[in-house]
Amino acid sequence: MSDEFDANLPPDDESPSDDASFGADPSGFDGSTNERAAERHAELAAEHFRRGRMADAEAELRRALANNPSRGDWHFNLGLMLDASGRFDEALRSFREATLRLPRRIEVRLAEATTLGRLGRYGDALATLEAACVLDPSSDLAWAKRIEALAELGRFDDAETIYYIAQERLESMPISLVSMGDVQLSRGAHERAAWCYREALAAEPQLPKVRARLGRALAAGGNAEPAVRLFIEELRSNPGDIETLIECGDCLATLHRPTDAMEKYRRAAELAPALALPRVRLGLLLGAFGRHEQARAELETAYGLDPDVGLCRTSLAATALTVALTPAERANAIVLARRLLAEDIERRRDFSSEAAAAEFLRLADVLIREELPGLACDVLARVSAERPYDAAILRKRMVAAFAGGRGRTARGLARRLMRVDPSAGPAVAHNLVLDALERGRPMLALSRLRSSIERYPQDPGLRSLRVTSLVSAAIAALRRGRDRLFGRAKRPHG
Repeated sequence: MSDEFDANLPPDDESPSDDASFGADPSGFDGSTNERAAERHAELAAEHFRRGRMADAEAELRRALANNPSRGDWHFNLGLMLDASGRFDEALRSFREATLRLPRRIEVRLAEATTLGRLGRYGDALATLEAACVLDPSSDLAWAKRIEALAELGRFDDAETIYYIAQERLESMPISLVSMGDVQLSRGAHERAAWCYREALAAEPQLPKVRARLGRALAAGGNAEPAVRLFIEELRSNPGDIETLIECGDCLATLHRPTDAMEKYRRAAELAPALALPRVRLGLLLGAFGRHEQARAELETAYGLDPDVGLCRTSLAATALTVALTPAERANAIVLARRLLAEDIERRRDFSSEAAAAEFLRLADVLIREELPGLACDVLARVSAERPYDAAILRKRMVAAFAGGRGRTARGLARRLMRVDPSAGPAVAHNLVLDALERGRPMLALSRLRSSIERYPQDPGLRSLRVTSLVSAAIAALRRGRDRLFGRAKRPHG
């Protein structure tokens, strides 16, 4: 919201109240007593706003509009207050009232479009922004928001077209460059995004958060060190920027600077005590360095703040299992882990992304290590449904199924894995041999081993199974011989 209550909108230069056709106003505005009362209420609203008393400011502004509904600037200011408080439907109505009275004010159109975007109505926002660009073709902000709206609608080629049109119309376009950089970054084009952000900074070095954006693009492209420098530079001018603190911590963790990373996460948690994300990040890093009790405390706090934040439930489940020492603690940890994971699978929407796959693979490793392969298999099954051709997920799920005694499921997964990733053949063969041995079928294991060694003669893991399989087959043969002899001795004579 603007620091100036009237957002620099002139109250009446384009208001219909100056038009003779507006004389018969249905509100009963008579232009004298009501006007003076309206002005008094508007002045009180401005005073309340300056003192941060938003509810009082809104009430006074509504009284002003009740006395004089023709003031577009008051409708606009009411819309700004409502938008800032998250009451977007009401804000939109106020902005549209303002647009009716100030049809040529681009600020009103831009505010209306922004609120439409908050409501997810990007098609309507786009129409409003097209009108704004016609009203003022030199407005960099209008073109930038138009690029953003097209990207939200998935019309990326059109967004680029508008960007190039803006290039022809504008002498300088730093805001549009930032918007185009955001579009490129969202599509994984890190280098193109970085170029846009650098050009924006060259045109307007004081643009807020552009250095952080450039750092984000560099970090996504694997350039963590220059990204950290940019994040720190951004934090010098805006030390309370929570998002930048967290992203800087992420890069520092990537650079194996855990102490510095933890300091950034802790600072973010101090500045935003109701935010779960920095505590999750801090908990993950503490756990990675073996400080599991501290990690669990941070993750439990994060879960209490927002259980749906990324990595929260799965990390808490893994940490609870890791810190459990006594049988009673382990039993409680298993109950907690099962509840958390069932809750996560029920509420989570993202199972298909690379980040989700990596998260569940890490969790499966912990579950298998903690002798809960069946739970690992069940969790991975949900991810595999969204990523049926992910070889890493199939491989881990196969291992968990074999470890959990789910032989039929494991063998089916082995066949699927071979179709998806033929290079997984040695690992599949190894597990199939072990499966046959565990099922008490050493001759089948030996047969599988021989064919696998013929197919993968250089694999040392398969060769190491040869002795085990031969011994198992010999023991099985001796047992069969013993059983036959024992059976003859017991057979009654005729």
